[in-house]
Amino acid sequence: MTWLSIAITAYFILAIVNVADKFILEKVVPGPRTYTFLVGATGVVVVVLAPFGLSWPGWAMLGANVLFGFFFSAGLMFLYYALKKGEASRVFTMIGGIVPIFTILFSILFLGEKFSTGQWWAIIFLLLGTIMISWLTRSYDVWTQLKSWFSDDENTRVLVIVLSVLAALFFSLFWVCTKFAYTTQPFISAFIWIRIGSFLAAML
Repeated sequence: MTWLSIAITAYFILAIVNVADKFILEKVVPGPRTYTFLVGATGVVVVVLAPFGLSWPGWAMLGANVLFGFFFSAGLMFLYYALKKGEASRVFTMIGGIVPIFTILFSILFLGEKFSTGQWWAIIFLLLGTIMISWLTRSYDVWTQLKSWFSDDENTRVLVIVLSVLAALFFSLFWVCTKFAYTTQPFISAFIWIRIGSFLAAML
């Protein structure tokens, strides 16, 4: 299975999870913070993998792993607050369009990654396509169209946009940082420590 087919499958599963999250937030769980805690708490069950590869990473890397887990929980919390206030399809389209921008920026800053000219053009066309499909469907400017997505209330629209941007920011940080963690530590060990960090963050 190629990385592209894996990515497409992951996005398909993620779409199902996202719709389920919206339903749970509206019908089952009383609030985003509670749901964030529940997700973080269930994630800690990965400690059952400890006998298969958990190792002590050192104090510095332990702190980094916990911080990476915090990024994930923070992203979830902002996502759930955005879902609580706005529509799932629009919130996730917004986040999906912003995450690549932050991810590219953080990859360059923290991982030292470099992109070829062709890759930069591909990224530009991807972002332009996202804007054209998602935002410019009416004869409004981008900001007006963006605000019209989320709610009839002006304050709620702005709040959902801010929450979506913050969610994208923390998810991008999490993915870039986990890339670093998995390339500098044994996978299972890093995975467990990061999930423990997510659990600790959810407890706050």
